[in-house]
Amino acid sequence: MKRRRIVVIILLIFTLVTAGAAIYIGFKLQGGGDTAPDTSEAAPAGSRYLGPGCNGQCDSGSQCNGYGNSLLPGEMVSCYLVSGSTYGCYAEAANSGGNSCYLRCSPYGWAACNCDLSGCQTRCAAEHAGQTGTFTRVETCGQYNGGGCGQSFMCSCTLTATPPPTTPPVTPPPTTPPVTQPPGCPYTNVDTQFWVQCPGEPSSGCGLGFWGNGGNVTTYLNNNNITVPNDLDINCFASGGQNGIMNDAYVELRINGNLVNTYNTPSPRNINLVGLASPGSTIQATCISSGFPSDPQCRNADSFTLASNPPTSTPVPSNTPTPTPTVTPSPTPSPTPRPTATPTPTPPNTPTPSPTPLPTITPSPTPTPPVCGQPCDPNGPSCADINNVCVEDTPGSYICVLDVCNENPGACNPDQCSLIDEIYVEKSSVEVCEPDASESLVTYTIVIRNPQPNARTIDAIDTHAQTIPAEYLVEGSINPSSGVFSDGVITWTNLALPANDSITLTYQLLIPESAFGEYTNTVVIEEGGEVRGQDTHLVNVDCLPPTALISENSDRLIIGVMLILTGFMLYRFGIYNHFGEAFWKIGGKYLLNGILPEYKEKYQAEQKVKDQKNADKQNEKIRSKFEERMKDSLE
Repeated sequence: MKRRRIVVIILLIFTLVTAGAAIYIGFKLQGGGDTAPDTSEAAPAGSRYLGPGCNGQCDSGSQCNGYGNSLLPGEMVSCYLVSGSTYGCYAEAANSGGNSCYLRCSPYGWAACNCDLSGCQTRCAAEHAGQTGTFTRVETCGQYNGGGCGQSFMCSCTLTATPPPTTPPVTPPPTTPPVTQPPGCPYTNVDTQFWVQCPGEPSSGCGLGFWGNGGNVTTYLNNNNITVPNDLDINCFASGGQNGIMNDAYVELRINGNLVNTYNTPSPRNINLVGLASPGSTIQATCISSGFPSDPQCRNADSFTLASNPPTSTPVPSNTPTPTPTVTPSPTPSPTPRPTATPTPTPPNTPTPSPTPLPTITPSPTPTPPVCGQPCDPNGPSCADINNVCVEDTPGSYICVLDVCNENPGACNPDQCSLIDEIYVEKSSVEVCEPDASESLVTYTIVIRNPQPNARTIDAIDTHAQTIPAEYLVEGSINPSSGVFSDGVITWTNLALPANDSITLTYQLLIPESAFGEYTNTVVIEEGGEVRGQDTHLVNVDCLPPTALISENSDRLIIGVMLILTGFMLYRFGIYNHFGEAFWKIGGKYLLNGILPEYKEKYQAEQKVKDQKNADKQNEKIRSKFEERMKDSLE
C-alpha cells in the first residue's frame, strides 16, 4: 500500500507540472506571437539601416565596417536584429548605449566601445592642416585608446583659413602687368605607390621594405603566401608637391572594381583588408587631386593582386633517379684502396623499378570575372560588377567599363571606370515576409555621398526593370516625401547634397505572393543634366510558407485545457493506479533497485515474502491433494 501511495503521488505531481507548463507556454506564445523579435537585439530608436552584412554573433558590429563611409559625423556602425533571424548593419550615435558593441555577449554596455570622438577630430584637423573646409575621418572604436569593439565610426573637423598678416599690401608698379598662373594641373609624374605589412609608419626593412608599385606588391605577397594583408599604406607621389607628395590629393580604394572607401589624405596608413577582400582579389588605389579631379595629369591609379590560397602539395614521383657521381681512379701507381663507405654506383639510366605513383588530378581553376578596366571575353564570364559591361576597346580586344560610360563616354574619365565629378551611390534592400508568406515587404535604401568640399544640387531617378503597379508602393513610405512615383519610377529633384557628407533615400514595396521573383532596379544621380553616379541592385523576393505545427493562439489554449482535463480524469477515475502498477510490474522495481540503493533492502524483503507465499501456496496444494486421497481411500 505504501509503495502504491508513493507512485500515485509522483504521477499526480507530474500531471500537475505538465498541465501548468502547458498553460504557461500557451499564454506566453499567445502574448508573444509567432515571430516576435528579441527586443534586446532590435535596433534602438533613431538608428539608420545601412544594409546586410552581419550575423548577430559576439562583436559582430565590426562586420559592418564596410559601411564606414556611409556614416554621418558622430555615428558608428552596429549589428542589430532586422526580423526573424535576419541581422543587418545600422548607423547609430557613437557610444549611444544598448547592445551595439558586444551583442548578447557582454554586460559592459556602450562604455566598452571606446569611440574616441574628440581624438578623431584632433587627428582630422592635423591630417588636413593648412586646408580650408569641412573634412571627415573614419576610425575604429578603440583604435587609439585600447579596448573597444573594433567598429567603424566617423568624425568631422572644420578648418578655417588663417587671416593674412596686417602688413600693408605691396602695390606693384602700374607698368608691371599681373602674372597670371596658367590653368591646369600643377603636378607632374603623379605616381600611386604601396607599402604592405609594416605596422605604424613605413620604415626600411619592415614588410615590403620600400615604396613599390602594384607589381612589386603582387610579387611580395605571392612569395610570402600572404593572401590578405592586414596593413596597407599608400602614398600619392608627384613632382611639384610638398616634399614630393601631392598634398591636396585624396585616395579612392577599390576591390575588384567596387569602391570600398575614400581617404581624404594623400597618405592613408594602416588599412586592414581582412574582412574587405578575399584571396585572389584585385586591389586598386587612385590618387586624385581635389583641386583638379577631372584633369588626367592630376590623377593616377595602380593595382595589385592578392595571393590565392596555397595549392595542395603534389607528391614527387619516387622513381626519379639521383645522378651518382662518377668515381675517377687515382693516377698514382699505388693500389687504390677500396672505399668502405661509398656504395656501388648505379647506372644513371637504369633506376631500380618502383611503383609509379598515380598522377594528381588538379581541377581546372574557375575563371575569375574581370573587374572594371581589365580585359574581358564577350562570350566568357561577365564582368564582376553588375554595373560594368564588356565592350570592344580596339578591333578584337574587349574590356570591362561602366555601362553608363559605354552609353555616355563624355560623362566619364579616360579610364572609363569612373565618372567626372563622381557622386558615390549605393543601393540596398531588406525583405520581411508576412507570417503566412502571402506578402513580402521590401525596404529599399539609397545612400548618396558627396566626396567634394562643396555642396551640390542633384536629382535621383530610381527605375525598376519590372512593372511595378502603384498599389505595390506602401503609402507614405517615400522619404524624403518630395519623391514622385510614376510607372515604376521614383524621381527626387533638387536634392541638397552637403559637402563631404551623405543623404539617404528610402521607400517600401509590398509585393504579393503571385508576383514573387527577381526585381532589378537602377538608381541614377544627375547634376545639371549630367550623370554623376549610378548603381544597379538585384533582389530575389521569395518567402517560405510557415512550418509551425501550432500557429493559432486558440490552438495553444485548447491544448492547454485538454492537458488539464486529461490529468483530472487520470486522477478522478483512478487510471493512474493501473499505469503505476503496470510500471512497477514491468520493470520499475528492478530499475529503482539498480538506481537507488535504499530500494535494495526493500526489494530483497519483498522478494523473500513473495517466495514464502509461493512456498505456502505449494504446500497448501500438496496438503489438499493428500487429504482428498486419504478421504477417497477410507470411503
